[in-house]
Amino acid sequence: MTAAKRLIIISISILILGYSIAWVAEKGRRSYSAQETEKLDETLKNDTYHEIIFLGSSRIQNHVSPKIVDSLLKVNSYNLGLECVRMNETAVLLKGYLENHAKNPPQKALLNIDYYALTLKEKLLHYPAQYFPYLNNKAMRAAFEAQEYYPLLYDAFPFLVFSEYDDGRKIASLQGLMGRKYYDKDMYKGSHLYEVEFSPVDVLEEKVNGKPKEKKAFVFVPKAKDALNEIISLCKQHNIQLIFVYSPYHKGYIDKKYDNERVLTIIDSTAKTHNIPFLRHDTLAMNQVEAYFRDFTHLNKKGALVYSARLAEDLKKLENK
Repeated sequence: MTAAKRLIIISISILILGYSIAWVAEKGRRSYSAQETEKLDETLKNDTYHEIIFLGSSRIQNHVSPKIVDSLLKVNSYNLGLECVRMNETAVLLKGYLENHAKNPPQKALLNIDYYALTLKEKLLHYPAQYFPYLNNKAMRAAFEAQEYYPLLYDAFPFLVFSEYDDGRKIASLQGLMGRKYYDKDMYKGSHLYEVEFSPVDVLEEKVNGKPKEKKAFVFVPKAKDALNEIISLCKQHNIQLIFVYSPYHKGYIDKKYDNERVLTIIDSTAKTHNIPFLRHDTLAMNQVEAYFRDFTHLNKKGALVYSARLAEDLKKLENK
């Protein structure tokens, strides 16, 4: 056998092994992380009809229970919130969702919008690895290209995705292959509620020389404005009623740290310009109750159930106007 033939056989064998490992590992991860897989499937692959969808970061994912909303409003809602996403990534997710729901778009989309949502990160996609199985979705594929990935390369060599996996995702693959499953009874239709007591942890602390940073004037950067306008435009195109939501912070935490008054002015002005209802929940009595929070920026399960009922009540009032 010539050296060239041996090289070809070795190369083909390596590729086959790589494809096999990628397929098996992804099968294990999907099995172990079935709840995460279900959520991203609903967002970027399936065409299930939902009357209401919830958009935003962990501050919508952890705050709104579709079980409560569905029960009180007699609808089928779904929580599309994902940890750490900002407005531009939310726009990608909505566009990707509507790609599969063009014929059956939701009636309402509730967008949690606040300081963090409008403060963009350097990267468009916070954690690209979770989206690799959805590169057939045109919106997600375009987002990868915008972030200087080469989808065709991953199509041809799917095992390259492992270079993007963090330790947790690698362990999930192994756990799934061992027949184990991660299941949390407080994860339901995209929401993730935490049954924990309040911990006074400032997870978003910013300090300089041990002293709190002085408030800086908030700047509504063009990319954030463009992303918000894209969401507004997508909802108009698909005849979806867009509703802005400002969900609770513990005891005005955000106002003490940042130029939040400017942010609220921008949200309110945008809502009025586009005739969008704005459910502002920064002054609810529950915001003062420590027992409803797991930290300064997120509700725990007890708080989320109370807040979800309040949100459903406000949505019912909007319908009756």
